[in-house]
Amino acid sequence: MTKATVVIDGLFEWCQQNPVQEISRFEGNKWLGTEISATSDALEDIPLFSSDTATISLSPVVTNCGGELPLKTVSLKSDCHLTFQFMGEPPTLSEAINRQIVPVRDLLSLLMGFRAEILSISLTLADDGSSIKVYIPFVEANHADLPKYAKREMPFTFLKVRDKLQPMLENWFSLPDDARRAAGILLSLLSNERSIYLDSKFIAAACAFEAPSRVGHDLDEEPQEQFREKLDAIKRSISNAHIRRWALSKLKHTNFTPARILANKMLDELEPYASNIVPDRQRFEMNHLNARNAYIHHNDDLVKGTVPSGQDLRAHTEAVLFLVWGKLLNILGITPQELVDTLGSSFFHWNDLHRSQKMYTATKEESR
Repeated sequence: MTKATVVIDGLFEWCQQNPVQEISRFEGNKWLGTEISATSDALEDIPLFSSDTATISLSPVVTNCGGELPLKTVSLKSDCHLTFQFMGEPPTLSEAINRQIVPVRDLLSLLMGFRAEILSISLTLADDGSSIKVYIPFVEANHADLPKYAKREMPFTFLKVRDKLQPMLENWFSLPDDARRAAGILLSLLSNERSIYLDSKFIAAACAFEAPSRVGHDLDEEPQEQFREKLDAIKRSISNAHIRRWALSKLKHTNFTPARILANKMLDELEPYASNIVPDRQRFEMNHLNARNAYIHHNDDLVKGTVPSGQDLRAHTEAVLFLVWGKLLNILGITPQELVDTLGSSFFHWNDLHRSQKMYTATKEESR
């Protein structure tokens, strides 16, 4: 195929570019007339990304819905589609969807703050230039309508990231494996399915939190050569062969940086965003370590009540998801201060944010 046109729920609201203009004229309180127009200039593609294999653009669309004849009503409907123009060797359907269309949809989901559903895909075939509609499971699905508040509360609209989209998409297409795993978990949770139980949602969030904390950091606690020297010293110092084998088998996999240290480094890198989400970072980190161990291993701490549960677990999970979301966008090129500014000027998940901040805003006495 040479071209794909993708319709995504929420893309028009994200783009914030309306090709239809409405001008009403008044003289005092007297209505003089209303002009509704759409010009070809307003329908020009807006480039988002360009590479050797494809260009990606926003394509404003105007549909004349019309009315019965003789003409009784005139209606122009605005929309915005995502256009992929493929260069070089034309990709197959599978290649186009898996390497281009779905990854871009996923990045848009991070920026919009909810799962951006693909409603339709139209392709132009390379052989004869004919146009066809694609019918695959996630397109055929009966998607529930997005709540209006979700479209109003998008944290990073097109106008906010317009100048960053080329490098952000380059970073997105080459995400480190750990960041990609975290993104996959986060995107599945953005669907907000009520069937995800709270403890299961926290476990998934904790896994997503741990994965990007490894990005950009040396996972060895100390240099391998230095670590091997210590193992050799232990080997020489234990004469009993059975005990020596047991000790070395236990120790040879211990040269890794603990998860709590990696988490602390990640939160340091996310300042001031991290402290905006969880003002009492020390208490958050302690709760997270204990809750992660308790819910994954189902240990006695669940019975003792020493880890967050109920509303506290919900607020803690929301804080974790905010931090994962911020880390992924930071990897892509959004600064921590831009994250803070955007949350401060939007209504994006403001109830969830308030619960997170309230839970982790405490006096010194309370946090001891």
